[in-house]
This record gives sequence, C-alpha cells and structure tokens, in this order.
Amino acid sequence: MLLIGAAVGLVIGLLAGGRLDALLYVRLRYLALLVGALILRFGTQFLIAQGVDLVDALRLPLYATSFLLVTGVLWLNRSQPGLLLVMVGVIANGLAVVVNGGWMPVYLPALHVAGLSVADLSPTYHVALPTDLGLSFLLHGGPIADVIPFAAPVLANVVSIGDVAISIGLGWFVLVTLLRGDPRPAAGGISLWRGATSAVTEPMHIGHLDGRPVVLGGGRGPGLQAPDPQLEPLTPDGRAGQPPLSFGERFRAHPYFRLMGDARFSAFWVGQAISMFGDRLHQIALGFLVYGATGSPMATGFVFLAATLPNLVLGPIAGTFVDRWEHKHVMIVSDLLRAGLVLLIPLVVQVNVWLVYPVVFMVTTVSLFFRPARVAVVPRIVAPDDLLAANSALWTAESVADIVGYPLAALFVAFHGGQLALAFWVDSAT
Repeated sequence: MLLIGAAVGLVIGLLAGGRLDALLYVRLRYLALLVGALILRFGTQFLIAQGVDLVDALRLPLYATSFLLVTGVLWLNRSQPGLLLVMVGVIANGLAVVVNGGWMPVYLPALHVAGLSVADLSPTYHVALPTDLGLSFLLHGGPIADVIPFAAPVLANVVSIGDVAISIGLGWFVLVTLLRGDPRPAAGGISLWRGATSAVTEPMHIGHLDGRPVVLGGGRGPGLQAPDPQLEPLTPDGRAGQPPLSFGERFRAHPYFRLMGDARFSAFWVGQAISMFGDRLHQIALGFLVYGATGSPMATGFVFLAATLPNLVLGPIAGTFVDRWEHKHVMIVSDLLRAGLVLLIPLVVQVNVWLVYPVVFMVTTVSLFFRPARVAVVPRIVAPDDLLAANSALWTAESVADIVGYPLAALFVAFHGGQLALAFWVDSAT
C-alpha cells in the first residue's frame, strides 16, 4: 500500500513529460541515516520472524528508535514537497506500534471486508484490536491502527490513516521531482520554478520570472530557451511563432503545479483534503447512528439542523475574534477540539442519544473559528500572484471531497455495518 502512491506519482509524472533521471538528483539531507533507520525497522521485523529472542525482547525500543529516526530525517527534509505529509504518517504508525508494545494493531472485521483472513497477517508484527469499539479500542490506538479495508484485487490489504498519508506524500514527492527535471543549470537553457504567470489571473508570459526554478522540458533539448521579456502572450495553441505547447509543458506551466512544488502549501492542501474526506465520513455515519438509535426520521433531520444552527447564531461574530488571534494557533486548537468532539459522538449516544445534539452543535461552532483562520493563513504561505490559484485549489479539494468522499463514506459505513463508531474515530484521526 505504501508504494501505490509512489507508483501513481511515477506514472502521472512520466505521462506529463517528467524525467525519470530527475530522481537521481534529489538532494536529501542525512540520507544514510534514513537508510539505516529503515534497515533497523524492517530488520527488526525480519529477525523477530526468524526467532531471534533478544531482538524480540527489545522490539519496543528498536521499533520506537527506527520510527523516531525516520521522523527526524523527514523533518530535516520538510522543504521537499510531500515529505512533511510522509512524516505525519510515520508518526501516526509509530504511535500505534508504541502504544501496543511493539505490535501493529489490526481491526479484524476490516480484514474480513478486504477479503483476507488472520492467516494473511504477520504473526510476529500484527496484533488484533478489540472488536468491541469501546475504551479498550481507543487505548490500543484504534483510530490510527490498520482499520481501513482496501479491497482491491491482488492488492487487498487493511491500512491505517498513517499509511494513507505516507502513500499520498510519497506520490506527491515523486510526481513533483519528475516534473522538476534535472535541477542543475544547463548551457543554453534556464531552470524555472515559477516560470509562467498564473493563467488564472493574467495572460501567460514566458518572461515572467521571480526566482524559484521550474524546469520546462528538463532544461535540455526542445525545452524552454532563455526567455525574451518582450514575448507576446501565449495563444491557446502555443508560443507566438513557436510550435504548440505539449501536454507536459502545459501541465508544468499551470499555477497548480507551482503550488504542488511548494512544500508548505502542498502539506497544508493535502492535510485539508484528508480532513474533508473524514468530515464526509462522519456526516454519513451520523445520520445512520441517530436513526438507528431513535428510529425517527424527524430526530435524524434535527441532528443536521443542530449542525447548521451555529452558522446563524455565531457565524457573524466568529471572524471578529479570529482576527485578534494568531491564525495558526486557532487552526491547531480548533482541529484538536473537533477531533475530541467527534471522538465523543458514538460514546454519548450510548449514554443518551439526545446528548448528540449539543455535541454536534459544538463541532460546527468550533469549525466557525477554523474556517476564517484557514482563509487568512493562505496569503502567508503562498506568493501574492499565487493567491487566487491557492484559494481555487482549496475550493477544488472541497468539491472533490463532496463528489468522491460521500460515496466512499457510504461504502465504508455499509461495509462496517453496525460498527458506526469506527467512522467517527477515523474522522477524528484525520
């Protein structure tokens, strides 16, 4: 599963005209330490499987050390697009292993949904999570464990939210690296990272340079030559007096691609996209949970009314408070509060279903503070001429979450049947 994202990024990058040899020129800090940490991680699992008792007795410190070292190296390389998200995934998986004493927990019902059995697990690395979704499940790191069924033919597996983050981050890193091309300057060519003005905001000029390089055509051969500031605007078919732009050139000149290469914005965007998918998951599960507890369509409808009321009551004033606070802190605190509140929803329903209404009201209330902070922070992490494209990219992520997220959420809820609490806890992890 971890390599699926990298494979997808590789295929898309090559189809868009990227250079495979660009992977040879990636400059990662402390690469030897990263390789050593990975050897420690997988070597520990291998030696335990071979029956080495000493390694088995030290499994927890060995696994913890390997995850800690990988996290440290990824943090030092956080300027590379995608690697910050990989780091978050590694931390999530590491926590799941550490709280279980050196074992990766797996939710067995999800294993069966994926078409697998206990025999498909590694007996020296995996341990079964409690099937009762209660306090014991949470204490064993259930929300960040292997709980998401991946029922694809041949690739069937059960993955964690950390695996999803690692896979997306690796794919992002490979894709951007391929499309960057060879970062070394080439004779007769020029390396550009922000080489074309946003087509969303103004006519595209090749001569608009502001210092960050992106390589069109890899800096060699038929790629972009030294720009003339007096070039006329591009026509839809290509450059004035030159052959039409290829698909790869169009892709690399798009403002979204420039944003993909921005490590901070790409981490921010992908993190928001994952969170939005989680929101759709708990929204679908919420209706089923309340209807299952009450049997009343009216009670089910009112839970969504409770979720929208804060927009009328508190919406006009939330932004004024956010303007007085540090936006980054508002976002962090809001997400922590929302994660805790969503975690409580299935628990309070067991006590009294009517308690779910104030909890849902509070989830939306906290979101009212998060949203203006998210809008305000975007200009701080992108260049002014990328602001429109950045806001457009966030809107696109929300639209995709609506179009794709709701069907996937419905499938998740349908597969897990009565275990609706899992949907809320996975959303809490996102």
